Amino acid sequence: MKQRKRKASERLAELFEQGAKPGQDEREAELRKLHEKIGQMVVERDF
Repeated sequence: MKQRKRKASERLAELFEQGAKPGQDEREAELRKLHEKIGQMVVERDF
């Protein structure tokens, strides 16, 4: 989970530097949902 937070914060910094591209918001939202689901599944598996 720490890795995911670190990657997210790094990616957010990149987005703010570059600015959002058209259509990228939807892609980022979907990617964020997928990462959350993967994280949830890992936690459930390890529990």
